[in-house]
Parts: sequence; structure tokens; C-alpha cells
Amino acid sequence: MTKFLFFLVPFIFLWELPAKTITLKPDTANDQVMSDRIKTVKIYKLGWQLSYPIISLHAPEKLVLSFDELSTTASDFTFSIIHCNAVWIKDDLDPFEFMDTPEDYRIRHYAYSFNTYVPYVHHEMNLPGDSWDFQKSGNYLITVFDNQGKAVFSKRFMVSENKTVVSAILKRTLTGDTPLGNQALDITVNTEELNDADLSSPPILAVIQNGNWNDMKTNNQPVLSSSNSFEYFFDGRNSFPGGNEFRSFDTKSLRYLSPHLQNITFAGNIFNIGLHSDKPRTFNDYFFDNDLNGKFYISMESDSSSSTDADYVNIYFTLPWTEPVVNGNIFVTGELSDWNYTPQNCMKYNFTNRSYELTMLLKQGYYNYMYALVKNGRQPDLSFIEGNHFETENDYIIVSYVHDAQKDYDRLVGTQVFNTLVKNGK
Repeated sequence: MTKFLFFLVPFIFLWELPAKTITLKPDTANDQVMSDRIKTVKIYKLGWQLSYPIISLHAPEKLVLSFDELSTTASDFTFSIIHCNAVWIKDDLDPFEFMDTPEDYRIRHYAYSFNTYVPYVHHEMNLPGDSWDFQKSGNYLITVFDNQGKAVFSKRFMVSENKTVVSAILKRTLTGDTPLGNQALDITVNTEELNDADLSSPPILAVIQNGNWNDMKTNNQPVLSSSNSFEYFFDGRNSFPGGNEFRSFDTKSLRYLSPHLQNITFAGNIFNIGLHSDKPRTFNDYFFDNDLNGKFYISMESDSSSSTDADYVNIYFTLPWTEPVVNGNIFVTGELSDWNYTPQNCMKYNFTNRSYELTMLLKQGYYNYMYALVKNGRQPDLSFIEGNHFETENDYIIVSYVHDAQKDYDRLVGTQVFNTLVKNGK
């Protein structure tokens, strides 16, 4: 079995530009992890790891917030929740206005890892809790703090009233200066369940591709409207790159090499998994692959509880490249990095191997990922390495808001997940 040389020797010929965390505007609420000891932060509907973090207001639905603490002893974690407007800026609502007061703000449910080489504590909580509920729809951000009061991570979620019906049609972009691989959307919002007072102004529409909040696009100017229908165009500069199907790897078992795994070694009291070298797909023809649209899920090929029995392993990514990119960095991205671009997912250039390389500590499971170029602090460019195809299968989360002038907050009145392979989003 061929082994990567860089498993055995230090990285003495590695090069990278200083990697800076790329975030949205300072006031924007976003998903981020601020502590190196916090791993695998996920928020999803109870019973469905791959769901988007959206629940209905006053419905018997719950979200699960879970995360691991790399430690042999459990810490006390607390949380706070804020309400945000349609563009994820904290609004002026006080907590008692949008949610009941929990009995306490501690995250009480935890369990220690079992039979793993990397010890950790798994923490979980439900949203809303058994003794409290949300009282208003909208965008929410939960922030978790350690016992010293320092924020360790934050995560977004949404609570919807489900009073609008949304349909969407996928089209090629009509603007000449837009890349041919971009996907344009014609979206119609039916507002029959809303009254006239709710519609003092047209609904605000937000669209998120594949759960990547950092590339959200908004539109509050419908091109057509009637008494209970509004039509929006997401075209031209407001269209989305079609991108490509995601790359993937499977670490549910550490006993055999699943597809895309080149080798599994054990050293330093941890499993090390080398992926096969990836190749750029910039100019390749489009090829369909049934991916997870950038997500990951934690799992093991056994009857064990994956939340506490799945181990953490080192994953080695390799992307051959003739020479380092000038004025830019290459990142591994997807839900595995919260779609953020930080030093933790920034690749380093190895002059000896003439390739970009990265090691990430990840829990056993099934993962999607892509490579992105970031130059001079500009927006990430996935097409540089992955290509851009109109035919690519993508999810679009379509969210509609109306502004409550009396309470001065944005109500979330409807959500719809539109998949580009499903005609008219139905």
C-alpha cells in the first residue's frame, strides 16, 4: 500500500500566505467556532442529521444542537439567543419578547466518549426546550459560552410561520456578463394567508444555496405583483454559480479503505487517513454525482452510538498544483468548515510534492467538501478549481419575510427548500 511521505517527515517546505478569517460585516450573526477544543457543531431537526435548521412556530418540532468538547472532563456551558432581522443583524427585541424564559441557560445533557483514542465529551440540547418555546418567528442565533463566560461557538437557525407558498423555476441567466454556468431563479410567493396589514410593503426574499449562509442573496423588489402574489427574479449579479457536485469521503469504518481513501495508519495514538490526491475540475465536463450538497453526518458502521463512540481522526487532503497561487490561498470548504475561511481550513503549499496540503481533525462519518480560492480578501471562488456548471444539482432555501412595523422586527412567514432537479420546486 502506497503511503504519503508527509506522514513520516516534517513539513519543512510548506508555504502559504497569511490566512485571515473571512467573515461578513462585523454586526452580522454567523456560524463560527471560536475555540480549538470545540468540534463537530451541528444543528438540525430532531431525527434528521441532514436537515436544515428550520422549525415551525408553535409546532411539535425541535432542533438538536450538538457539539463535542475535546476534553476528559465535562465543562459547564451556558447559552444565549438573539433575534435577528432578515439580513442577520441583531434587532431590538428583548429575549422576553421572542421566547419564554428557560428554567436555566445551562446545557445539561452530556456524555463521555467511549473506547476512543481521542477523548471528548459530547453535549446536546433541544431547541426549544421542554419548558419553554419561541413566541415569534424569524432568524435566530444561539451562542454558547464556557464557564469563564467566553463565547466558544455560535450557530444560526430559523423559526417559520409557514404562511406563504413559494414556487421556483430554474433558468439560465439572461445577463451577458454573467458566467454561463450560473443558475437564475424565478420565484413566486403566494401570500393568501397574510392580511393587508402584513403587506404594507412587499415581502423580503432571501435565498441560500446548499445551506451556505455566507452567500445569501436578498431581494425586496418584486418585478410583478398582484393582490396575493409576488414574483422575484434572481438573475445577473443576483444569480448563483451552479458550481459542481461535491467531492466526498467516508470514514464510518477504520477497518478498510472506502472509495477515495488511499491509506489508514495509526501513529501518535490517533488514526491518520490519507485521501487520494484530488485533481482540478475547472475545465472538465459536468458529471452528476448524488452528493449531500456540502453537508456531513456523523456515523459508524456498527451498532454503537455514533455521538459518543465515533473517534476523531486526522484527514490529509492533497491537491497537486504546479506552483503556489499568487496573492491567494486555497481552502477546503463545506459544512465541515461552517462555510468559513480560517487558518484551520487553509491549505499549505508543499514545494517538495508540488501540492497544496491540509490536515483536519474530523469525527468519523461521511463528508462532502470542495476547494475554494480566496484572493486578497475577496469572495471565495469555487469555480477556479471545481468548475461551474448550470446542470449541477443544488438546494436553494427560499425564505420570505414581512416587517412588523408595530413591533419593529422581521417576521419569517415562509420557507421552501427548492431542489434544481425537481420541477417548479414541487
